[in-house]
Amino acid sequence: MPGIFTSRPVANDSSSEACFKMAQYWLKTCLETHYSLCQVQGSLSLPTRVLDVGLLESPFVNLYISNGRHGQWLTLSHCWGETQPATTTKANLNNHSTKIIISTLPQTFRDAILITRKLGYQFLWIDSLCIVQDSLIDWQEESVKMNTIYSNAVLNISADAAADSFQGIFFSSNRKIDGRTPLLPPPRPDLIQIPVHSPKTGLKSTLFANGWWLHYNGFLDNDHLQERGWVLAEAVLSRRRLRYTSSGLAWSCAQVPSLCEETRPHLIHDLVEQEAYIHSVYQIPYESLPPRYVHEPETGGRRWEIIDWWYGRVSEYINRKLTFQHDKFPAFSGIAKTYSNRTGYRYKAGILVEDFRRGLLWQTCGRPVDIEVAPSWSWAVVGHGGITFPRIYEWIYAHQTYVADPNEVELIDICVTNLHDDPFGQVISGSLILQGLCHGLHELLKTTEFYFSFGWVSHEDCRDRNYRPLSGGYTLSQGALKLYMDTKDESNSTLWRREDIHILRIGMFSSEPMSGSIEYRQPPVEATSFLLLQEIPGLEASYRRIGIARILGPNVEGPDWKMKTVTIL
Repeated sequence: MPGIFTSRPVANDSSSEACFKMAQYWLKTCLETHYSLCQVQGSLSLPTRVLDVGLLESPFVNLYISNGRHGQWLTLSHCWGETQPATTTKANLNNHSTKIIISTLPQTFRDAILITRKLGYQFLWIDSLCIVQDSLIDWQEESVKMNTIYSNAVLNISADAAADSFQGIFFSSNRKIDGRTPLLPPPRPDLIQIPVHSPKTGLKSTLFANGWWLHYNGFLDNDHLQERGWVLAEAVLSRRRLRYTSSGLAWSCAQVPSLCEETRPHLIHDLVEQEAYIHSVYQIPYESLPPRYVHEPETGGRRWEIIDWWYGRVSEYINRKLTFQHDKFPAFSGIAKTYSNRTGYRYKAGILVEDFRRGLLWQTCGRPVDIEVAPSWSWAVVGHGGITFPRIYEWIYAHQTYVADPNEVELIDICVTNLHDDPFGQVISGSLILQGLCHGLHELLKTTEFYFSFGWVSHEDCRDRNYRPLSGGYTLSQGALKLYMDTKDESNSTLWRREDIHILRIGMFSSEPMSGSIEYRQPPVEATSFLLLQEIPGLEASYRRIGIARILGPNVEGPDWKMKTVTIL
């Protein structure tokens, strides 16, 4: 019962010497005993600018211009919040390069400087201070380097619990945060102390029992920082993270996931179990994945996990917030570029070209859609929904592995224009040309049972052909066509009458059944997936995506389905 009993309680003060010693212990252990996944190879050039934190008791720091000097540095992940934090601008750049009085900085920055000093390092990178914030040129030059800034840093300090830069790392992680859902444990639960002793040796000690663990297994990930879109890339690319959360101090690195936390610090040594699955991008080898990968349990389980890792990160990213929607691609670019470099899969507006069929089959699950951000076929049009919304990709229960299918859709061309010709950056426009079996949805639905759904597994929000909620006694046919619309509004009530909507066959997938316990595992099910497309007036054979569809079984198409070449914008 390792989750219930622990060797120590959570410290009341995360700035205590005991917490600093624990952080030093974790860092030293990782540096000296973990494998190459955690290690940065060779001597590396410092970022363009870093904070030189100086001596422990110094009241000053300064912005150091590295000019290519090699060295080691830490990074800070933090919420900017509603109030802008301290920034470097063209007007104060020279002053910052000479001296910054620490007492003038927001508390989160002060705490990060102290942590850097306590861990024995000289340089710290903070985005708002190390990038000139009112220079577009500097932002463009430095923002593309953030991937390597985080991946090559010795450690990332993560201010999880602080809502802005003024709350402070220590204060925010020491207090209980109001307004959390009662389904989650209190940030710092009271532990039951159980005296124990050995009659044989006479040794006495205390066990601490955490009853909340019976209902929740894991550290809280609902802190303020985990709501930010940019922070996902910072977390994924950082080889080591020291997290100050509302539940206590936590450690994660390329070989140990985030369950190494304050009450169980020894888990930093538990490496064997962590190698069994992909939890870090650095576990993905530089090895080309085959296109249209078909899961082969005997030889390809690891490859399957690598693809699953990608769709998991996309789904996680969609649930996070961005201040500016035009940052949708830039904030994810570090993850996309690293994954593409390691797998050889090409990346176009969020879609992996070599796995495009599965990549096109996302659904909004009721989230808002903004087609100004990306082409209609890209998952990037999906707005923020929050942690309670389902994944936009369902891997296990919908699109687990491809089935041999002579009628699957073919990719003719994919053309994307990016800002500054950065294939991972902001998208200006994009078009997708596919060739496959197509049918008018209006005619098809005359003879096909169908219903609307807004989730992969749950049937709680299903609606009939007139878009009315299904009654509790309604039995859903296993052979019905499920329509997953991108928008959740009353316009869907007339969908089956409209003649400008078409359904394009994508392909077949084998997946786990959506019911059945582990003890009574049912055999995999095969289902055919489709895109739902709406004609664009004035543009011949051009469409925009409005949803997807899925039906169990093969050979659902008849002779009235026609092979067509379509352009999706």
